Amino acid sequence: MFRKLGITDSEANLEAAEVQIFLRNSVELKKMKEIAAKQAMSKYREFPERLKKCTSFSGLVHACGPSFDIANHDDVVIQSIGRNGVNAMCFVSGFFSDAWSYKYFGLHFYESVLTYLEEKNRSGNLAHNFN
Repeated sequence: MFRKLGITDSEANLEAAEVQIFLRNSVELKKMKEIAAKQAMSKYREFPERLKKCTSFSGLVHACGPSFDIANHDDVVIQSIGRNGVNAMCFVSGFFSDAWSYKYFGLHFYESVLTYLEEKNRSGNLAHNFN
């Protein structure tokens, strides 16, 4: 797959290592794992495990997209509320529900991945432009 994109094996290995470091240092992902570890939250345990298998930042974006991409969400109501509205709603609701708290941290994790990619693209330190 990487050869089709013009990325060498060594660049792919570097990106995979960078992704793992990013995941290990993510405060949002740690909080999501803590919430998912609670007995009543078992259905949320699969997502953090799926992220561990990602070997590229584009893989992280695709893994997060269906759940946490507000701008391209299937629900028109969520699109109309916007990222800030959904973020505020999840924050407030998170005081009462672990599921909302999980979504709040998921939104922030997705935003941190996008921000990291933007910074890497701007600095030119990315093996492949993900836009």
